[in-house]
Amino acid sequence: MSDIHSMTSDGLQRQGEDQFEADYSRFYRPEESKERTVGAPFLLEGTSRRLGVVLVHGFLASPREMAELAAYLHDKGFWVYCVRLRGHGTAPEDLATRNGRDWVESVDCGYALMSALCLRVVIGGFSFGGGLALDAAARMRAPAGIFAVSPPFRLRNFSSRFAATVTSWNRFMDMIHCHGATKEYTERSSERPLINYARVPLAALSQMERFMKGLERRLTEVKVPTLIMQAKGDPIVNHKGTELMFNRIGSENKRYLSFDFNRHGILAGEGSEKVHAAIAAFIDTL
Repeated sequence: MSDIHSMTSDGLQRQGEDQFEADYSRFYRPEESKERTVGAPFLLEGTSRRLGVVLVHGFLASPREMAELAAYLHDKGFWVYCVRLRGHGTAPEDLATRNGRDWVESVDCGYALMSALCLRVVIGGFSFGGGLALDAAARMRAPAGIFAVSPPFRLRNFSSRFAATVTSWNRFMDMIHCHGATKEYTERSSERPLINYARVPLAALSQMERFMKGLERRLTEVKVPTLIMQAKGDPIVNHKGTELMFNRIGSENKRYLSFDFNRHGILAGEGSEKVHAAIAAFIDTL
């Protein structure tokens, strides 16, 4: 690797780390923020520079969410970089200030870092991270391939209908000048409470759903090899919506894999090795 590529990758890695440290220090809440190691982006050095992988975590989560998959791919010899989406890994108050532009920039910086290290780059993500991976493919068309696990095109109980109800409540409270009764956050249970936020900033939820809605119109622009994976019993994402959106993807080289799991987070836990193996097999075809 040339000196200029080395300086570029080192600079981008430091940028991600410094950005996290600044956000963590600013928004840290002793009773709520996770350990620094949970939220920090991280790079795993591979044995070959022919192809690297950028992993993107989901909404309300952090880079640690992708640790099991990252370790699996690293054991296969790949370079792996787990990005941190702005607003994540710190506190919900941080996430409440972020929008789609912030999250796209996070992914693009990760892609630039890996492009400086490896000849070709695959971008993959879980849940909202999968949506961001698809967005990157629609915008850049340069990645070697894309994979998305449980992309949230159609939500079940954690949905925009709930957010719309809260928004209507807030407007009513404003009308009667009861500003202290407005709702900016809602509580939620999580499959991985040691990683995910327990409070959901409604402003960020609205931004995420707006982003996914806009992505639907651009799926025909995704031309690179694509793998979509979805659990049939996902309690958060409606698998029928994922299948519908898969059919809109413009790539001639695309594959949909369905798994008989009854959870959203299929990259960790029982049976996750099947998902990891499917992702590795897809990357091998590239």
